[in-house]
Amino acid sequence: GLLAAALGRVCPGTGRDDLFLMGALHDLGRLLLAEQLPEIYAEVCRVATEQGLPLHKVEQRLLHIDHAEITRRVLEHWSFDADFCAAVASHHAAATELRRVGRQRIASAAILALADRLAHAALIGCSGEPTIDPLDDLVGLLGIDAARFGGILRDVHKETRDLRIALSMRSTSGSWPDATELLKRDAGENVRPRVVDLRAERDPLRLTVERLFGGQADDPTVAVLYVGPGMQPDALLAELTKWEAEQGRAEPLPVVFVLSDAGQQSAARRMPDRKGAVLHMPVRIDRLLRVCGELSAHTTSPAAG
Repeated sequence: GLLAAALGRVCPGTGRDDLFLMGALHDLGRLLLAEQLPEIYAEVCRVATEQGLPLHKVEQRLLHIDHAEITRRVLEHWSFDADFCAAVASHHAAATELRRVGRQRIASAAILALADRLAHAALIGCSGEPTIDPLDDLVGLLGIDAARFGGILRDVHKETRDLRIALSMRSTSGSWPDATELLKRDAGENVRPRVVDLRAERDPLRLTVERLFGGQADDPTVAVLYVGPGMQPDALLAELTKWEAEQGRAEPLPVVFVLSDAGQQSAARRMPDRKGAVLHMPVRIDRLLRVCGELSAHTTSPAAG
């Protein structure tokens, strides 16, 4: 809710006062599934983790409905207007799929979807959906300046941290789960990724790595290359090779390509003299970190000499 409201304040042509409420309610269906079908939903979560798939995709496959649709039906039952319900139900939608939302709600739906993607990438809160999605399509639809994301995310991180502290002081159920620490523990101590990109402000992987590891590694064990729309893997490899030469590295880093388009795959697999892997958007953070861990095990000397 906080992130959706913050984005609404900087997006041209918006200013909906219900963006916070949309954000606060958007995952209501997931809570209901976990409460009403605990064993079945635990299996859904297990399958999503083991197969590296987005949770809502596994919900659709195993339950024939996802949490977004459940949320829509509940909100309609509570007499929210149809456009509000459609916008909330579309928070996993790509920009091209938002036509089903009423014309007055397209901007709100896109902001909510973008807030959801940013929250996952920047590990704001603990949603139980550690999936990274591209940002480009929604940024383009909204016309928002992606360079402003850094300041917005810093403010929202502080607000959520303060809120967590306030709630923890009144809680009797123990400490609040820290998704960041859990993911770092699963990645292993020897994983030090460095992200290479051509449009850093639109790179969701950079947000994730900087949140998990406190910034870019100076002595990385693996390179993560996000190939956004319209980009070619060769251009990113050239940037990485240039950086390695400047650092005097003795051997090339292993590479994880994360592709936004299946058509980029053949070029990404041409990696002479490098170990590597190819993943596709959307990608689960835990899967990305496992692959980084496997490749980091092959990294020897961080620099020549």
